[in-house]
Amino acid sequence: MKSYWVISDLTKRWFSANMLSESYLARYKRELDLVSIKLNQLTDVEAGALIIFGDIHYDSAILKEVILDIPLSCHILFHLYGDSFTRLKFFEAHNDLLTGRKIKFVVGSKTSLAICQKIFADKNSVCYAPFFVDYLKNDSLKKNKETRKKVKKICYFGRISYFKNVHILIDLFRIFSRSHPEYELHIAGGIDNYRWKNNPSGSYFNYAGEVFSDALRDAQNEGAKVFYHGELSREKVSDFLMEMDMFISLGTCEEEDFGLAVIEALQHNLKVILTRWGGYREFESVKGVALVDVKYKNKTLFIDENQLFNHILDAQDSSNHSMVNFNDLRKKQTIDYEDFIKFEGFQEAYRILKSTTFFNKEFFDHGEEFVSSMWL
Repeated sequence: MKSYWVISDLTKRWFSANMLSESYLARYKRELDLVSIKLNQLTDVEAGALIIFGDIHYDSAILKEVILDIPLSCHILFHLYGDSFTRLKFFEAHNDLLTGRKIKFVVGSKTSLAICQKIFADKNSVCYAPFFVDYLKNDSLKKNKETRKKVKKICYFGRISYFKNVHILIDLFRIFSRSHPEYELHIAGGIDNYRWKNNPSGSYFNYAGEVFSDALRDAQNEGAKVFYHGELSREKVSDFLMEMDMFISLGTCEEEDFGLAVIEALQHNLKVILTRWGGYREFESVKGVALVDVKYKNKTLFIDENQLFNHILDAQDSSNHSMVNFNDLRKKQTIDYEDFIKFEGFQEAYRILKSTTFFNKEFFDHGEEFVSSMWL
């Protein structure tokens, strides 16, 4: 079977999603005689070919034009990254693109699988090929802790977005540090939409900069040892992590599908604390990772702070963790390139939802029957 990997011409990409996409590409190259093509070259593919949309984002206008020209005999794999609920709205709005086609949507987390199986009329329209990183060091990076025996350093690095909950991490650390002044919190990353004040005030993209800055100021004014290092280059991230003891991410984001930062933290022998949320939950089997429950009540999410504080105080070390084995097992899980069904469309309950999580005031209020798989 002739096989094609469809390249995206879009240049704006998240580093983590790009690395995951490149990992899939490397695996496909090992398994298939793969040719890379662009969207506008799809009209030239041969009948019966396997076409893999494994890149991060595609130009929707071009995609809409060319996908109808793909021969019906072709097998299509379309990878979904991040917020599957919203990404599938494009196809739901243009259902004619898929009707009668042999297509599978590929997701990288069990949470996304659960969401998509509720969205599609036939749950066999989606398959699980777990996220992995194509290359991991066999030995965790070492660091010298002798110079900071009395100081314990917690860190967060990555995007500072509203539902990444970095402001909540700061607020909870401020409470924690009142009785544990030997701890420090270090934060690195770019801030989303600083001073972008559009309505509604609770939306995912709104006030990320303001709430972060307010939380940072309040904590520092109280005397909590919280430090913001700005956005670091990829080269400096490793140096930053070499100085840390623990990584915490309290994200409750609809795009929290895996977490490349988790792998980087584990590679640097950091203890890791995550919310029991989305793709994060798949790290639970890895030594050195602890999960904090997220409660959902009265349309609001709550992070169990007592559980968080207990995890911070737990002295368990992540040395000799099983991250490499965990990653290798995920890498080996393959996709059936032959067993394709003809697409049967979307569930009625999904089709009547006109907006997406991207534009909804609080994404977990919208289509709760679908997205509740993130926290249940």
